[in-house]
Amino acid sequence: MKSKALAFLASALMLLSAASCGEGESSSRAESSLADRRSAENNGCLKPELFSLSDSRSIAQLNIRNCDSLFLTKSYAAAESFGDNDDSSGHTVTLFDLADGSSVKTLSVPEISGMYFTSQYSDHILATASNTGGSDWETYLKVLDLANAETAEIHFENSRLYGCSACALPCGRWFFAASPGDEENQYTVLLMLDPALASENRHPADVTALPDSEGLPHHEPDGCFSEQRAKADRLEDKYGVKIYIAEEVLDMPENKEYDLDPMTRENSDPIDMNQSLNKLDQMLSRFPKEFLRRFVTPAGGGLRLAVVSDLVSRDESREFRAAGVTWETGAWVNIAYCDAEAFYYDGILIHEMWHAVEFLVDRKYPMDEDKWAALLPEGFNYSYDSEGFITGSLASGNTIGSEEKKEDIYFVNDYGKVSPFEDRATVIEQYMQEDVLEPEQRVSAYPRLKAKAEFLAEWIKPYYGYVYFEKQQTEAAA
Repeated sequence: MKSKALAFLASALMLLSAASCGEGESSSRAESSLADRRSAENNGCLKPELFSLSDSRSIAQLNIRNCDSLFLTKSYAAAESFGDNDDSSGHTVTLFDLADGSSVKTLSVPEISGMYFTSQYSDHILATASNTGGSDWETYLKVLDLANAETAEIHFENSRLYGCSACALPCGRWFFAASPGDEENQYTVLLMLDPALASENRHPADVTALPDSEGLPHHEPDGCFSEQRAKADRLEDKYGVKIYIAEEVLDMPENKEYDLDPMTRENSDPIDMNQSLNKLDQMLSRFPKEFLRRFVTPAGGGLRLAVVSDLVSRDESREFRAAGVTWETGAWVNIAYCDAEAFYYDGILIHEMWHAVEFLVDRKYPMDEDKWAALLPEGFNYSYDSEGFITGSLASGNTIGSEEKKEDIYFVNDYGKVSPFEDRATVIEQYMQEDVLEPEQRVSAYPRLKAKAEFLAEWIKPYYGYVYFEKQQTEAAA
């Protein structure tokens, strides 16, 4: 009963607030809104964007990363961040001007575990908090005054409150609803508050640096690669992807297994970089035109490509050396690949692109691993050990080039035995190169491999509306 009463009261408060809003105030509030998860930023996080609801015009991208929540107040777009395990900045609220998206200030505030209340009619944030000292526990409100960069508290005569709800009016005052008492004596009270008058424990909030704007360096390519950066810009526009070159790859989101070694003036030159970008252009052109842009989802994100000199394993004992690696961060899918290997072998980018596709499609249509397992030899188990590919412990047959009959060929090569992800990627890697492979090297020559390719085709088709690796073969033949 209590929850129904509060829900009704909260709805009534919202209607009352809307009814009391003047026409001019309403239109001005509708001018701006936040599109979080819309556009790109480094370190795997998505950069929020401020835009106008009246004409869909982009006002500004907000210069912040690692943003955990976003909300609008009367004067600000506010971005909240809780930092991470390696970040000493802690709980911060960064304020941006609604008119142009420029940063105003960042406040370092105590972390609050209760309910948050914000409104476009107020520059105050209200949050419930509790003191849990045995029988003396109480519920009170913490107030964050954004305009004056101050915090304060509001305590109540009846300190035991349940089911709190709050709603601001255009005048800046707030309705606050709660249920005091115990389980046997429930009722609801409605209070009007002016958080600007909150005085208890009022003190200045710490003004700190914009999270990630200092301490995390932003890397620009060496000046000798300026023409290549311009070329990468053109490829980004052409294909709808984000390309990192030279020192920029150090701004890629962290990969847990590999460090990215950039192409620099010391180990490369503009000619090498130019050839790398030409090769990338050639490879991306093999995919259907609309295919790459599908990585940009309603949640934002996209596909990021980093051309690197080397991928350095964080495990120094490993002998296996990767030529490419793919991982996802937020709504982004990231590919880093070694320049030299990719220049001479097209299969590297094709292989990593399948990994990227699998990350993307699996979000909407999870892979049925049981059905995939039915396509494997009876009793087979993946090793989940890439070192075995180097040592030869996976060389147990059932691959293209082994002595078995065609119907006993289940894998393209031994690397496909490492995991289902590598198995699938090696199949597509081989399939997309059938136009240049000898007949006995083609996936279509082996019924088990062909069945795998057909299974994957059926899996991705609902997402794309077509099968990109089959479409590429058709266009290549034409």
